[in-house]
Amino acid sequence: MTTSPDSKYVVGGSTDGCFYVWRLEDALRAESSSNEDSDETSHRHTSTFRVNAQNGSIYDIKFSPSSNLFVATDQGVLTYDWSKLLSNLESCKTNLVRVEPSQRYVVPQVKQGARGALGPIAECNSFVFDGRDRMIVAAGDRRAYVWDLKRKQPVTSLSGHSRYLHSVAVATRQNMIFTGSEDGNVRVWDRRDWKCQKTIRSSEDNSWVSSLAVDNDDNWLVSTGGNSNGGFVRAFHLPTLVNVSSWKESAAVNDVQFTSRKSIVTVDSDAQIVVRSCLSSSSSSSSEIRFRARSSPNLHTAHLARTSFLAVAGSSSPFVDIYPSLSEGGSCAFSLQM
Repeated sequence: MTTSPDSKYVVGGSTDGCFYVWRLEDALRAESSSNEDSDETSHRHTSTFRVNAQNGSIYDIKFSPSSNLFVATDQGVLTYDWSKLLSNLESCKTNLVRVEPSQRYVVPQVKQGARGALGPIAECNSFVFDGRDRMIVAAGDRRAYVWDLKRKQPVTSLSGHSRYLHSVAVATRQNMIFTGSEDGNVRVWDRRDWKCQKTIRSSEDNSWVSSLAVDNDDNWLVSTGGNSNGGFVRAFHLPTLVNVSSWKESAAVNDVQFTSRKSIVTVDSDAQIVVRSCLSSSSSSSSEIRFRARSSPNLHTAHLARTSFLAVAGSSSPFVDIYPSLSEGGSCAFSLQM
């Protein structure tokens, strides 16, 4: 889930192979004409457009520094020229459209067995941009792939995890790349020579890492995930990689985002949204803001827009909740419906 560079649209992917586009102006106009005492369904607004990208799930979606839309799928990372796509959508008379991507970055197939047979194309679970010219993709074949976006060619792959990757993050000033895996480990790579410098291991068995985030100043790395006992959030100081703070949750923590004030926002499988500081004590909850999502029994993704509103998507719900202010502690303005 993401917002357009001008913050006028919210774009979200789904397991049905479509990504949905909501024009926020339409939702805000509908909200202004509705009564505050109206039932919950009157505050749900259907998508303006629905784009059929492929047959299969969409795992991640972001805008590049050059304002193109990138969509991670199980058939590669698809790219769309956003201005052309928007123009095509605006001219369509139907809500559901099929638009071919301008570019497709497909994960190389890995040779398997003694005969070197090619394995299946791995799904692209997450990706991040390393400056304007490179993209790093966390894939389902236990590797991360680095792509040169100018040449449209893979540069290298990062191998070492024993299970598939969920997440990837980059700290440009520290020349660090981070990959998080189902094996419970976070690997730290040097972005100058692509070598693994350190492995941050989980403190509990049967853990997995679901999400990674680095703040804009490259001072903090936060990892989230889960295990048989619930979920966890861990904050590390960069570049020392010292684990400064850790928190446990009753359910798996599926995503983390940094706010402009250096706080972190996490969402979990119990539909809890938690806002806290990286420096807050793991034993104290007095400085936390904690509330439950309105429309979903569990949460998979969170997104913080430039305009400071929080959009939250549930993994088993067709709704995206919009929270205009985190300080209000869970006051959901309206929901966007797929």
